[in-house]
Amino acid sequence: MITINKKYQYPNQWEELSSEQYLMLVLLMLEFMQGNISAQEVRLAYFLNVSNINPKAITKRNRERFNENMFRITRTLNFMFRYEYPDGALDEIDPKLRKALAKSLPSDLFDHVELQYVKKLKRQTLPDFVFAKNLLPEIEIAGKKYPGYIFELHDEIIHTTLTAEQYVNANLLYGKYIDVRNPSYLDMMVATLYCPKETDTISFTETAEKLDHVAKQAVFICFQAIQTFLATRTKYAILWNRKPTGKEDKFSLGLSDSIYSLSSAGYGSLTEVSQMPLTAFFDLLLKNIIDAVKTLRDMEVKKDEIAEKTGLSLAQINKII
Repeated sequence: MITINKKYQYPNQWEELSSEQYLMLVLLMLEFMQGNISAQEVRLAYFLNVSNINPKAITKRNRERFNENMFRITRTLNFMFRYEYPDGALDEIDPKLRKALAKSLPSDLFDHVELQYVKKLKRQTLPDFVFAKNLLPEIEIAGKKYPGYIFELHDEIIHTTLTAEQYVNANLLYGKYIDVRNPSYLDMMVATLYCPKETDTISFTETAEKLDHVAKQAVFICFQAIQTFLATRTKYAILWNRKPTGKEDKFSLGLSDSIYSLSSAGYGSLTEVSQMPLTAFFDLLLKNIIDAVKTLRDMEVKKDEIAEKTGLSLAQINKII
């Protein structure tokens, strides 16, 4: 949270947004992704909204100074965007500078000899949907509120009410919606994540269909952001960052197959495994991978063969053994 002149306070991270602010920003980001407004217009509209500033109330005498201040402030709002350069263009750049360039324009960084080169490169401004919190803890349909799942960090530890089955089903629908963009998959995904305990998901899908379009996209973006967070910024990243290894490889199961696999391995009945807390489910999947690598090592299997059998990279194998 950033405070200016002890008067204006605004969130500068996704996780700091209220549900209302999140929905407002999702609407702006959808307009950006459709090419209707620029990234700078998103930043400006966002800041004016969260700081409750009415630009029409600014007098002509103060207009120029106001515009300068808005430009300066909004250039610091980087959490909702990232910059992408052509593949390999930044390979020779200092890693710390490369990381900074993912979130800041070259002109906004301290002068550096390498920046002269970067300024000449083409770049794309893309949404940066990576965060670790369900920013829409409840949805409202026809005046009735439906609580959803909890996902957040406490002292870098994941706290979530998602079960293994709920996550697996939502993940499957998320993938299908990305592939074919059929609205029914999105409706089913919303129903999976917000279905009341006393209602089955299939029947609740009819209710989920009536949810506002922006709110549906907000549910989708939030799940996408959490997915990306899990796959890139947690110890569970290895579950996603593996190469396909063939149909008969028992270490390369899909998420839905993993529920059956863990049950068959004696970790509980299908119902018990399905209702496991998500982190416990991931911990077991991670344990199975680690155990498999160590078993192959004890059998004196070469590292390159272990990599071929498990889909892991040599760097991942070295971290395990």
